Amino acid sequence: MTNISIDNITDKARDTGTALTAAVPQSVSKPAQKAYDAVGTGVQWYLEQWEDVIEEAKALKRGDLADMNLKDFLASLPEAKVESDIPGRLRLRTKQIKGQSQLAKEGIEALAELEGISEVHVSALTGSVLLFFDRNQYESRDALLQAIR
Repeated sequence: MTNISIDNITDKARDTGTALTAAVPQSVSKPAQKAYDAVGTGVQWYLEQWEDVIEEAKALKRGDLADMNLKDFLASLPEAKVESDIPGRLRLRTKQIKGQSQLAKEGIEALAELEGISEVHVSALTGSVLLFFDRNQYESRDALLQAIR
C-alpha cells in the first residue's frame, strides 16, 4: 500500500507548478510568453493557497496556535518566512497569527499607521502578512522590517 501524506501531495503539486512554468521554450513569441507567464503565476498562487490551508490544518492538529499579543506579533515579523519580496510589496508568513482574527485586525491597524505603508492585509487563516509600501521610504525589505520593530 502506498503511503500518501499531505506533505507528499504538496511537494508533488509544487514540483508540477514549477515544471509548468519552466517548460516554456525561449523561442515562443512575446504574447504567448505573457500567456504562459500568467498561467504560471496563477498556478503558483493556487499552490500557495493550498499550502496555506494544509499548513493551517497541520498547526490546528498539533495545537501550536498559541495566543500572542500585538507587541509579540510585531516583534515576530522580522523573523517570519519571506514568501515574496517585490519592490514595494512584501509577503510574510508567520504561524503565530494563525487562528487569531482579533490579533490580525490589530496588526492591520498597527502596521497601517507606519509611515510609508499604503496597504496592509493580515490573514489569521493563512498566517500571511502582505504589506504594500513606498519604495522611496523603505529601500529594502530589511529597512521595512527594521521600522516595524
